[in-house]
Amino acid sequence: MHYTLTRLLGASFADWFGVPAPYGDGLQPGTGPMSLATRVVPVTVLGVMVRTYRMTRRHAGPDSGM
Repeated sequence: MHYTLTRLLGASFADWFGVPAPYGDGLQPGTGPMSLATRVVPVTVLGVMVRTYRMTRRHAGPDSGM
């Protein structure tokens, strides 16, 4: 059920956001920029999370219990 729900919502959002005119009524930047954004945003978020984790570990010290 989760796959069915998330697939429909994700596809609907992607179509609204990315499909160019005359096929869609959304923001219409095109499928290329939409594909690029769906790759860049998660990689950037992951990179920030990894960097934050490493900085936290470095500043915590060996006896902090982390």
